[in-house]
Amino acid sequence: TRPSAQVPCQMPSLSNPVFAGVLLLHSGGMVFTFYKARGLGVGSSLVEEDKLELAKKLEEMAKQKGVKLLLPTDVIIADKFDPEANSKTVSADAIPDGWMVSVLIGLLFVTLMRLNWLW
Repeated sequence: TRPSAQVPCQMPSLSNPVFAGVLLLHSGGMVFTFYKARGLGVGSSLVEEDKLELAKKLEEMAKQKGVKLLLPTDVIIADKFDPEANSKTVSADAIPDGWMVSVLIGLLFVTLMRLNWLW
């Protein structure tokens, strides 16, 4: 996998009291590091292998602090990085080998985000 430049600069410090009880929404290249840390397949999407343990630790810290950590539930994937690529929407836990995420979030996750902001 290729490194994502977004991961190290966006990993939050959950030891900061500002994050206590806050809805923390993940997007960008770091999402695939969190997916892989959870044991999910990421196809050929970008992952920072050296940040997998950090992702696991941050998820555990979020859980302990009551921080709601949302990752996309569905994503739009493509078979190559090209405007003419084949694409489809899949569940985040069903990214097939050889495919990469072309648009980070799908419609289901957008709907869930809206519902979370309402309650």
